[in-house]
Amino acid sequence: MTAAAHAAEQGGVLYARSRVFPCVLAGKGISRETPGAVYGDAFLVYPGPDGEPLTSLRAEVQSEGLTDLRALQTLEAHAGREAVERLVLANAGMESMSYTQYPVSASYLLTLREAVFDALEKV
Repeated sequence: MTAAAHAAEQGGVLYARSRVFPCVLAGKGISRETPGAVYGDAFLVYPGPDGEPLTSLRAEVQSEGLTDLRALQTLEAHAGREAVERLVLANAGMESMSYTQYPVSASYLLTLREAVFDALEKV
């Protein structure tokens, strides 16, 4: 998402979804037995004990992706768009990238993140 969003000159990601679980209305937290709780669904927070929100792994990963996007934008402001595009594509081993063609390995993302932050330290 991050590198593709940068390549498309997209400033961020709009994400909106909400759901009210019946257990919350009853003053209970969510659990594996909660009716309607589908694990892996698209929610960023879940109801926890005493009605306090619990963050999801999806929210944490999305936050990391947006931080990476901001790092790419910051590097672009200092080094130029072409330099950032070369860095992204070189780390991907690709000639171009889009929302349908992109690297999918976790190692790519970690390597790119390290390369971006190394480049930021030099500017």
